[in-house]
Amino acid sequence: MVQNVNIAIVTIAYNRPDSLSRLLDSLNRVDYEGHDVTLIISIDYSGDDSVYRLAHSFEWKFGEKKVIQHTVNLGLKKHVLTCGDMVKDYDAVIVLEDDLIVSPAMYSYTIRAVEKYKNDDNIAAIALYSKGFSETAWKPFVPAVSCYDTYFVQTAESWGQVWMRDSWKDFRTWYDNNSTPFSKASGVPNDVCDWDSKSWKKYHIKYCVDNNKYTVYPYWSLTTCMGEEGEHVKKNNNRFQVPFVETKSKEYRFADFVDESSVKYDVYLERVSENLSGICMDLYGQKTDFGSCKYVITPRVINYKVVDTYGLALRPHEENILLNVRGDYFVKYDLSSPLKNIPVFKAEKQIDYYNYIDFEYATNQMRTKDLFSHMWRLVFYRIKKLFRKK
Repeated sequence: MVQNVNIAIVTIAYNRPDSLSRLLDSLNRVDYEGHDVTLIISIDYSGDDSVYRLAHSFEWKFGEKKVIQHTVNLGLKKHVLTCGDMVKDYDAVIVLEDDLIVSPAMYSYTIRAVEKYKNDDNIAAIALYSKGFSETAWKPFVPAVSCYDTYFVQTAESWGQVWMRDSWKDFRTWYDNNSTPFSKASGVPNDVCDWDSKSWKKYHIKYCVDNNKYTVYPYWSLTTCMGEEGEHVKKNNNRFQVPFVETKSKEYRFADFVDESSVKYDVYLERVSENLSGICMDLYGQKTDFGSCKYVITPRVINYKVVDTYGLALRPHEENILLNVRGDYFVKYDLSSPLKNIPVFKAEKQIDYYNYIDFEYATNQMRTKDLFSHMWRLVFYRIKKLFRKK
């Protein structure tokens, strides 16, 4: 049992009483290992007091409950930042938006992760959610497995995160000097730069890139996201739902950031490895700047000398490079040897090939003919629904 740790839970609510009720119910099923845990329910102003009534009536048996009802609308970014600032009174805060469900092991994992990483300057935050999807490439993401229970990504997490006092203070100092809207930023994916300036996550990602900070991620998720309609989600979807730990506790082996056997990914979810020194990994085909690297490995057609090619068979996809799987999906280019423009017909043919292989790889759990059949049924349903409205 971890002693002498003071971690509060902060839930972010607005105008979704059913969502908040579901989150609070899941929090009541968590094993808190006998600790007194403060629960803070922070409610942004919406003009509807149903969420406040729910929060006020909710019975919390594990410590003090605080309900904060803001009298003006903060908006999601300012609301999240305000909740993060509450860490000044604690060793760390667990921040949960109301469309999440938490694992019974969530607190057990958190207190041990905080003990491990609270003094590590490489770490910006601790995620409770485990990624299964790339928001930059809009494709499935599978992290490489190590001997540890955690890995590192140079990004921010919004579907269950832990902010520690010192690392949050460092971010807030940076943010006070970098809070102006931006549409381009060196090293930050273009789609992230295009996010609305109302997004707090956009700034936290830029902070991680600018300062070479990482977020700790669990291989086995401690939260899942219901993907309900909200400020940044236009309609319900289950794209971001992941399986989470159902047991109350387990033994964890936390990776050391400096350990070469630990797994790291950059902000594009591209693998960072000592075995790839001098090589820019662009396996999702999203990077626009290859830095000072001598080589780039990408599925795209670009005007440089081809050095080698690799297949697309193994998961995670970087294993095809690390284990030298032969094929012609990924191409290794020598950035010191530019070529004249590739003929358009050749480039288009290669792109068609890439798209076909990528489609089969990303949808491998369904037979191609079944997937197309499912797509046609969906199209027919949407057309039928459209005519019914008329």
